[in-house]
Amino acid sequence: MGRREHSVQLLVVGIFDVIQGLVALFRADVYVVGASGLVLSTDWTTGGAGRSRGAR
Repeated sequence: MGRREHSVQLLVVGIFDVIQGLVALFRADVYVVGASGLVLSTDWTTGGAGRSRGAR
């Protein structure tokens, strides 16, 4: 694929993302959030900053 095809592909994906975002804003029944209020449930206390200094 050339540059033109990649540009068209990115444009089409971007248009779909905009449509999906507008649907999420204006139709509350489409995307339902769980009881915790978060879409993804993650534990931010493990990994990350605590491990960035390497093993000692």
